[in-house]
Amino acid sequence: MDDPNQILPLGEENTSITPEGFGFSSPVSRVIDIANRNGGYYKAKESNVVTDVMDEITNGMADVALVFEDDNGDGSNEYGKIKGIFTESDYIKFSMERATASSSEEESAKYLISPVKDYITPIQDVIALNKDDTVNIAIAAMKQANVRHLVVVDVADMCGIDDEEKCKLQASDIVGVINMQDVMSVVQKDERLSLQSIALKYPGIRNP
Repeated sequence: MDDPNQILPLGEENTSITPEGFGFSSPVSRVIDIANRNGGYYKAKESNVVTDVMDEITNGMADVALVFEDDNGDGSNEYGKIKGIFTESDYIKFSMERATASSSEEESAKYLISPVKDYITPIQDVIALNKDDTVNIAIAAMKQANVRHLVVVDVADMCGIDDEEKCKLQASDIVGVINMQDVMSVVQKDERLSLQSIALKYPGIRNP
């Protein structure tokens, strides 16, 4: 996507710097593709040890974990429905609780083998967007909810994700997770390429 003509083809009239489907009107699924971070999340089971999950986050390409039920109830050992999200902020809360509640090394060690399900942000507090929602919607959602991550799903009905009993999202419904850096990186690159293509169309404009 380093060819300016892919953003604004020469000879085509366009009243905006970035055309539909690019920049702030990019679908969030495109943000996930361009970020190229294996979907932007680590897939964890609710029984996984919290410190192991944090290791996967800090040592991998993803900066969050989505936590699922240990199985889907049919005996196949596949991931069940999503239970919540685990971020660095959740780990900080875990560490603070361990520091204040542990009066001995033994108690502190018990915290270190706690299941991640005890420290996740529950699904009813997770902000989710459909894969076809746009970047401007994602930015507004992050600012309004004061969060850094959004879950992107591929479902016809958003299923009332604010109600855990109604929301039965499975691992297969998850497209990925985006953060503000992913979003703004796409916007900035699209705008720069658009300006380059405009400079080709109107040579009097300085090439950025």
